[in-house]
Amino acid sequence: MASRKTSLNYEEIDALDRQIIAALKRDGRASNQMIAKELGLSAAAIGARVRRLERERLLRVALVADFDVIGCDLLLVIGIRVAQRDPRAVARDVAELPAVFSCSIMAGSYNIEALVALAEAEALKDFLERDLAAIEGISDVSVEIAVDMLKYEFDVVPFTR
Repeated sequence: MASRKTSLNYEEIDALDRQIIAALKRDGRASNQMIAKELGLSAAAIGARVRRLERERLLRVALVADFDVIGCDLLLVIGIRVAQRDPRAVARDVAELPAVFSCSIMAGSYNIEALVALAEAEALKDFLERDLAAIEGISDVSVEIAVDMLKYEFDVVPFTR
């Protein structure tokens, strides 16, 4: 994960910040006014806290796509080995591909792991032979196909302490 500097850390946010985060986790589209009403504060106070949490990079409200709804029937985990080029440079190129929704530098068998969503199996050939093949420095690729998704959740930071 990319390192981000912040003057606060997870342990330093207070109970009110945690309540705001919990409200946004329940409904990421909740307005400051809605959260303020729930917590008994002003919308301005909620807005100021949300902006501070975002500025400190402790909160980011993001849209998460439902793969079924957007028509992605094929989810892939792709391991990439790199030769003759900096793995970070290759990863940046891989991350630019529209079908890639996650790209990480790895320690292990592969230098890079990319998570890819494609509309159909027929798109896999083009992705491998056109898109990935055009990226300089890729020496080996391993493709794993997800056959069933048991959990798809972005609530990875447990703000429950």
